[in-house]
Amino acid sequence: MRSFERSLGSQERAAVKNLKRILAVAAIGGLAVAGLLFLPSAFGQGQGGDVAEGKTLYASTCSACHGADAQGVTGLGLPLADSSFIATTSETDLVELIETGRPANSPDNSTGVAMPPKGGNASMTTAQITDIVAYLKSLNESGSPPSTTAKPADTKPADTGAAAPGNPEIGKSLFQGNDGFQNGAPPCLACHSVAGVGAFGGGKLGPDLTNAGEKFGAAGLAGILANPQFPTMQPIFAADPLTPEEQANLVSFLTEGPVAARSGSATLQLFLLAVGGTIVFLIAASLIWYRRLKGVRAPMVKQAKKSLTK
Repeated sequence: MRSFERSLGSQERAAVKNLKRILAVAAIGGLAVAGLLFLPSAFGQGQGGDVAEGKTLYASTCSACHGADAQGVTGLGLPLADSSFIATTSETDLVELIETGRPANSPDNSTGVAMPPKGGNASMTTAQITDIVAYLKSLNESGSPPSTTAKPADTKPADTGAAAPGNPEIGKSLFQGNDGFQNGAPPCLACHSVAGVGAFGGGKLGPDLTNAGEKFGAAGLAGILANPQFPTMQPIFAADPLTPEEQANLVSFLTEGPVAARSGSATLQLFLLAVGGTIVFLIAASLIWYRRLKGVRAPMVKQAKKSLTK
């Protein structure tokens, strides 16, 4: 190679040296790109997703049905840790599955419980779903035997008896708090709202449950009420669980009872409250203005009269 370079003229040798420099820079650049692609996985970041962020998102969106440790919840979601499905499905396909969901009647749905698009969190972005997938992939890299059976939820059962078919009217009364739960749990309306229920709606701590029946189906709702996995529900219903009959009545209400608009009586209540509030405001304003009239205008009139008599 050196003898070849010596045989070249000065310009050709300069061109060869420049070519070597370009090749060296290209090689270094290629190594840098490769490092950027492969190093993240060595530090807990999957391809295109952040494992740590995915774990946080999983806890807030997916754990209610699949368990806090991704080992599944009986009657709701299958285990996602040490899962042959997660291990063998591409990240792209998993992202698409989470984005679109899986209806209860899908031939691929083995639980009969609908999986809502984006886990029921409509605001979740594709990047966040990619983070969740990266976290799930990280749970399936240990090489342990695949799991296909969900473990029972770690909650105290309310009763071992079978629940009778639910009554939506009783469920509505329980939801609103007109009838109390047997074990003393607070009414659902304290944290949730449903269209057409309550003159002022419900609480804002939990999500609106108007479409809960459509989202989870009767089986999914029954599983959630029997084994609450949401962080805000667990401490409440672990101590004061719902009876099977109460669960059935609530499921019946949430799948049959909610309406898209407020009832006539609720609308009339709001109207009467608005009219009453307006009347009270006008009376109060009149009293305040009358006192102001006496305290401010009367001395002015008196002073004017004195000036006229002079």
